[in-house]
Amino acid sequence: MKDRVRLGTVTITDEERRAVNEVLDSGYVSPGEITKQFEQQVAAAHGKKFGLALNSGQSALMVALEAAAKDMNITHVAVPAVTYISSVSAIIQAGLTPILVDVEPTPEAQMKWREIPKHAQAILPCHLFGKANDNISPDGRFICEDACESIYADGIGVGDCICLSFYPSHTITAGFGGMILTDHEEFYFKCWQLVNHGRADWDDYTTCHTLKERFTFSDVGYSLKFSDLNAALGLAQHRNREFILQTRYKNALRLRSELSGLDDLILPNNNGHTFMMFPIVVRSDRRDALEKALNDEDVETRRLMPITTQPLIQRMYGPHVAHAYPGANFLNEHGFYVGCHQGMTDEHLERIINTIKKFYSK
Repeated sequence: MKDRVRLGTVTITDEERRAVNEVLDSGYVSPGEITKQFEQQVAAAHGKKFGLALNSGQSALMVALEAAAKDMNITHVAVPAVTYISSVSAIIQAGLTPILVDVEPTPEAQMKWREIPKHAQAILPCHLFGKANDNISPDGRFICEDACESIYADGIGVGDCICLSFYPSHTITAGFGGMILTDHEEFYFKCWQLVNHGRADWDDYTTCHTLKERFTFSDVGYSLKFSDLNAALGLAQHRNREFILQTRYKNALRLRSELSGLDDLILPNNNGHTFMMFPIVVRSDRRDALEKALNDEDVETRRLMPITTQPLIQRMYGPHVAHAYPGANFLNEHGFYVGCHQGMTDEHLERIINTIKKFYSK
């Protein structure tokens, strides 16, 4: 019986086990020294001064946008019409209005920057599938980069902040969680307040506060904190990132090399790609049949993050919203992705390649 070729994996080595067990043995799992180290090291890897770990990538986006909106008179946020639903949900949860912007009809699904309307006071470009959005052109508006799928990718970090996710199926995991990265100290503190119940005084999880300082609140906030237990796992994964990234890249290059002779397929650009997954666009109308052939061989597939087909979006923008975004609509009908993660074997890769080649040989 074949084992299923899954879209994602978690690689747990002895280093991860030791790191988690050390926290368990310490009896201290709240955010502390390990969380501080995790924030600092991930921020440094992206060339940023500050990192703020919290409970999810979606929360990271929501908090960053809400913090920015407090001072910048932001009401409308541009977001690509191809992305995960969290990007749109976070805008709404921050009390703002999403403006959908069409994307290029390629596997990278990059937002068409020239089509962002002037009345969008903030922009949420999404670095999808492991590839940075190369179209970003700062113009004075607040830019919150959604890099939940593209941690460590070359080219991210040109905006005001970066938001990451450590969900189990992503490039590295902390079990759950997300992070906000920025160079702006005042903005960082506003985000920190929102994550920590609106507390008046900042601490780095290790500073001893009096009870009065710790329980003085100057703003409305949330309870979105992280934990040392998750930070220990994430920190060990961060240290093993080169193995994870190099293996994903090697697997993706093999898929690209073996499938490049099939004219019906548009394959991803490997420049600067971290390949959280391997996106494919089918030029013809055979996408659904190709997906079925792969699934029949126990190869998992997913569509390329369709937004305009979601019931929530259709309630907000009308049932025919998809037709307003031709690039996104093309990807909705022609795009999908397969895995290329570090847990894949040669047999897994061969099964994907052989199934696709066999499909086109008929």
